[in-house]
This record gives sequence, C-alpha cells and structure tokens, in this order.
Amino acid sequence: MGCRPGKGGLKMSKHYGKMVTHKGGIIRERESGWQVEINWQKRRIRHTEATLAEAKTWAEVEINRLRNEGTASLSLTEDQRHDAVKALRIMPEGLSLEAILKEYVAAKTELDGSPLSNAVSFWKSHHKPAGGVKTVQELLDEYVQVKTEKGKRTRYIKDIRFRINVFAKQFGSRHVHTITTHEINEWVKAHGYVGTTQINYLTYLTGFFNYAKRLKLVEVNPADSDAIERPDVDEKMTEVFTVGNASKIMAGAAAKAPAIVPMLALGFFAGLRTSEIQGITWECINFESKRIRIIPAVAKKRRQRFITMTDNLIEWLISYRQKSGPVAIPLMTYRRGVAKVISTSGVKWVHNGMRHTFASCHLAKFQDMKRLVIEMGHADKADVLYGHYLDLVTPEDADRYWNIRPAPEDVKVIPLIAQAG
Repeated sequence: MGCRPGKGGLKMSKHYGKMVTHKGGIIRERESGWQVEINWQKRRIRHTEATLAEAKTWAEVEINRLRNEGTASLSLTEDQRHDAVKALRIMPEGLSLEAILKEYVAAKTELDGSPLSNAVSFWKSHHKPAGGVKTVQELLDEYVQVKTEKGKRTRYIKDIRFRINVFAKQFGSRHVHTITTHEINEWVKAHGYVGTTQINYLTYLTGFFNYAKRLKLVEVNPADSDAIERPDVDEKMTEVFTVGNASKIMAGAAAKAPAIVPMLALGFFAGLRTSEIQGITWECINFESKRIRIIPAVAKKRRQRFITMTDNLIEWLISYRQKSGPVAIPLMTYRRGVAKVISTSGVKWVHNGMRHTFASCHLAKFQDMKRLVIEMGHADKADVLYGHYLDLVTPEDADRYWNIRPAPEDVKVIPLIAQAG
C-alpha cells in the first residue's frame, strides 16, 4: 500500500524501499543505493550514494550550496540581474551560463584582446565562404571554360590546363578555401620547381585563386606574391644565331626539308613569333607592296601591325607562295623538318633564336628603333628592345645576314597574283 512521506519519519512505498525526508530533500532506497531528490526553484536534482548516512550528508551539503547561490544572487545590482535574465533568454538549449562564460573567457585569452567577432569572421570565411564551397577540380573546370568563352588563346588555355592540372592531381578533391600557403610552398618544393619554372607555376596558381577570390570562394589568395615570395632570377643574356649558322639552316632546309622554308624565312627575316607563323595566311603577304600584315586574331597583343619585307625574304618566299591558305604546315611536321636540318647541318638550335636574330640584325643594319618596335609588335617596350638587342651584332654581320639568299637554282619565280593587302 502506497504512502506519502511524513515529516521526519520513515515510510514505505510500493515503488521504492524506505523513504526519508531530510533537510528539505527526499531520500529513497533503491536497488543500487540511496537516491537523494531535491526540488529547487523548478529544478529537480537527483544523486545516489551507497549508504543512507552518505546520502544525508550529500543532501545537507547540496542544499547549503543552493541556498548560498541564492543569497549571492540577492547581492546583484538591478542591472546585473537584468543582464542575467537577458543572458538566460538567449542561452542555447543544453548549455549552462557558466559553461558559456568559461568558453568566452578562454577564447578572449587566446585572442590576446582582439575582438571575438574577428575570430568568428575568420572561422566563417574559412569554413563556410560567402560564395559557397567548390573543390579545386570543380573550379578548374569552370575556370578553363570561362577563359575559353572569353576568347583566350588556345596556347594560354593549354598552359592553364597543364600547370594547374599538376596541382589538381594532389589537391583536386580538396575544397578551394581549405588550401593554405604552407601547402602550396610544400608542393612547390616537392616538385623541385626553382627559378623561372617556379615563378611560372605560382603565376598561374595566383590567377586561379584570384578567380576564386572574385567568386568569394576564398577570402585571401594563398598563392599571391604577398603570401609566397618569388625567387630572384638573373636575366638571361639574349642568344642569337650566328650569320653562318642561320645561313646553314636556311640552305639545309631548302635541300632537306623544303616544306619548312617559308616558316623559317618568316622567323628569321620577318621576326614573327611561332604562334604568328602558325596563324598567318598567304593572303596577308603582299608581294607587290612588300608588306606582311599581321591581323589582330594572329598577333600576340591582338593589335594589327605591318612588316616591311626585305629583298632576301621575298626571294625565300616567292617560290612557295599560294593564292590563299595557311603558310604553315602542321606543327609536328615542321618540328620533324627542323630536327632533320639541325641534325645534318650540325647547328645548335636556339630557343626563340630566329626572332632574336631578326631583331639584333635589324637594329644593327637599319638603326631604326621606332620601326623595329612597331614591326615586332612591342609598341610600348622600346627600352626592353634596346636592352636585349643593342650591339649584339656588328653592322658587318648584319649586312651579311640580310644577304642570306636561296641558291639561284632554288628560286622559281611564280607570276604575281592579286594579293590582299
């Protein structure tokens, strides 16, 4: 038969064993020991001890503690009590005000006086960027597509794919905003990139992360020059072909690989870039006016320019001219032809050597920097040309260079056809 506890007495209950009231608490006998229950300001506090004596002791200590806390609260000012009420209203469920304050104090100590909001902003930007979350591979695919749609040159798009794909092989599945400057530095070291090669990779990565920054996928660029210092690289001396070697290459091409002669002639005697040679058509070469037109779609700087043809250039081209169509043959066929000529002539090939040789010999022969700057497509870099090409070739060698001509038996004059000027 169930009973209610009487004051100070020992009672029985059908749900528990013995039940005792003590100092305002209720103590019940359970199978596991003696359970203390204290109801305090709408809170129920329960605790179990092994013996009744220990349960009574715990009840006395806990009730005294609760009473002391209540007394301390009475000493708070009106504003302090008001703040406490507001804090309790906004306190997340499942957390105590004491726990929250302890965490706040620890955070402030760690921040060394900086506002806690700064830490929150940093955390949000790194764990939940304003622009959302994308992996390196996802962003790379989008980046290439955007650059392609904006009409960037095929060579540039290939460079992006090649260089950033190397990076994506290791970090492709990572979210862009999680990539750190330290990781990029370690990646560069692991691949052994130094000097100009290191600068080139970091330049492409900087552009990639700048795109991420514009999309608000990252707050800072982990690859830019402020984050990663670029190596100092000594300027390389401009290397050119000697007049004798240029002559051997042209003669060897005429004899062993005639299909590459027009491309070599435009490199040596018109100073065209390889990409411009590959893009130019016969319609742009006017034998009557002795001018070559480089259209914006072909020019590196996307600006039209004209090049005056020298007599020896006309002689090299005239046997190959067509009414229309590309001047260049397929690139791999051209490279095989060059390799054949170099092998048989014994000449060392110089990277970008044809264009450098053209500029050096042009300046030495004609002494007209303004004309050279325009014909090379460097309208705003006269000082660069002076530094690279001045006094590399003597006037005497320049005279010999502009007299490199095909053997008479190799020149077959084709009647002039109306050309597009």
